Amino acid sequence: MALSLSALSRYSDPRGSPALRGAISAMVGAPQERVIVTDGASGALLLALALVAGPGARVLLPSVGFPLFEVFARMVGAEIGWMPVRPDGTLDPEVVRAAVDPDVRAIVTCSPHNPLGGVQTEAELRALASLGPPLICDEVYVPLVPGAPSAVGVGGDALIVGSLSKSLALPGLRIGWLIVPERRLDEAIALKAALNVTTSLPSQHVALRVLEDQRAIVRAHRAWLAERRALFVAHGRALGLDVVCPDTAPMYGLIRLPSQQAALPTARRLAREAGVAVAPGEDFGPWSAPFLRVTFARPASTLKEGLERLGRALRTSRPYRPEPPSSHGEVTA
Repeated sequence: MALSLSALSRYSDPRGSPALRGAISAMVGAPQERVIVTDGASGALLLALALVAGPGARVLLPSVGFPLFEVFARMVGAEIGWMPVRPDGTLDPEVVRAAVDPDVRAIVTCSPHNPLGGVQTEAELRALASLGPPLICDEVYVPLVPGAPSAVGVGGDALIVGSLSKSLALPGLRIGWLIVPERRLDEAIALKAALNVTTSLPSQHVALRVLEDQRAIVRAHRAWLAERRALFVAHGRALGLDVVCPDTAPMYGLIRLPSQQAALPTARRLAREAGVAVAPGEDFGPWSAPFLRVTFARPASTLKEGLERLGRALRTSRPYRPEPPSSHGEVTA
């Protein structure tokens, strides 16, 4: 199936091509008419928040979670309410219930959780969806964790975010989707058209071809990640690192830091002095513990070398001391 040059000379359906929407529908078990193709999961998340929130509204976010949750909520003018999470990053529906008030326009969750790896049960997803405000559920890691339930079909006013970036290891393709409740479809399609008119036709074309082998690719990717997860845990602990990595962690693990070490300056030092890129705990919310998030989705030799460099750097680390104020009078926030 070829993509003709003439097809690129005009705009296409803002919802995405019918063929791709049909393939996504079959994969996730949602009606095709409720599928909107987006520019990655980020495009889906922004669309979902723009659809249900706005200035003066309040959005409930997990106290530890994906940084763009807060960024996009503030972009649409919403205020933030923080929900405490369990140690594995999941939400307790009864705790969330206590935080819901008439100003809350959305509850955002991520399952499997980034970066802590916890998975909400189907019963918990149903309970969260029943609380009143729309549930926005980031499910980009669901295909990578066997048995992880989806919020598709849990009822309520749930909006489901998905993508090919993690499950098929295709972040450069920029193909995601939003599963939208039927009653919000017309407004969602209009917003999608206003945000970016349409998603790249070449990317949609490639995504459709890739989805023909989606099950085999995901099986192979899961197996590869399981090997890397085991290597990350074993090699990291052999080096004396405080590794936290549950079996449900899709592609990230944590390295806990001693109490005297702050994560952000440690991450900067690792990049500058050891050539190792990690994400500091501060990126994931104001209550994140002192940790570094490390991806183990790397070749074995790269992963081992990175852990060894990280271990050497942490053994020689200095207690964190704030830098003195700049003599140029800059103010940082």
